[in-house]
Amino acid sequence: AGMTPSQRNSALGVIEVALIAELVERARTPGTPPGDTDDPHEDNTFDLPNGDPIRRNLKRWFAAQQRMILGTIPDIGAPLPDSFPSLANYDDPMASAMTPLISAYWDEGGKETRARLGLDPDEWQVYDPHLQDVIKKSAYNFCHETNATTAMELNDALHQLRIEMIQGLVDHGESIPELTERVESVFTFATKHRAERIARTEASRAVHSASLMSAEESGVVEAKVWLASANSCPDCLEEERKSREHPVPLGAAFSTVGDHPIYANIRTPPRHP
Repeated sequence: AGMTPSQRNSALGVIEVALIAELVERARTPGTPPGDTDDPHEDNTFDLPNGDPIRRNLKRWFAAQQRMILGTIPDIGAPLPDSFPSLANYDDPMASAMTPLISAYWDEGGKETRARLGLDPDEWQVYDPHLQDVIKKSAYNFCHETNATTAMELNDALHQLRIEMIQGLVDHGESIPELTERVESVFTFATKHRAERIARTEASRAVHSASLMSAEESGVVEAKVWLASANSCPDCLEEERKSREHPVPLGAAFSTVGDHPIYANIRTPPRHP
């Protein structure tokens, strides 16, 4: 009662986040990723989410993209296409679909941090307009990068096929069936492996980003340290060693890795996919 349409939409968003958070909680299993070495000593030390809702959603988007790309391949006997259609048109709708899923992890990470600080977790509200803008931007960034990588792999496959035709390794008559097979291979790998890796990475990124922002807004935290499992990679163990010796100011980066305009400055885990 007395709520504006915008406030009512925000309230509905809270309900949606709560429902998704329940799915997220049920998906929190340590598990070993497919293709990874089954290390009995490997554990999910900090109970990070595995991003299963993101993975399932990604698989649906990859399937839609595969159907679209395959629909543009000409009939057998026709020349190879110059290029594939851009996947950039998927960035916005894909980000819209991912934002509620990312919001659930932000809700969890922010509330948990406030609770650890002895503050009221309910003061962390993911439907706050400023926070929603940050979450939407985060979802867009990862969807844009995902689609750009898929497009690059598709065009690499097309380029490699052209080279093999010039070298006589692939006959002209077999070029279209071969292209179809290579496109399917790109999406098979995306569905079986990339989706898992991306989902775990983005779930971790969301939880840690929310934790950092929650700490910044608390007014009681001045610095941060990196926490790594005992069997983490050498780079992550080094981040922990350095930050324990010299805690890092909240607004500063632990390190800079590469030159990506969005992901190079490592302000929170994950340091890598």
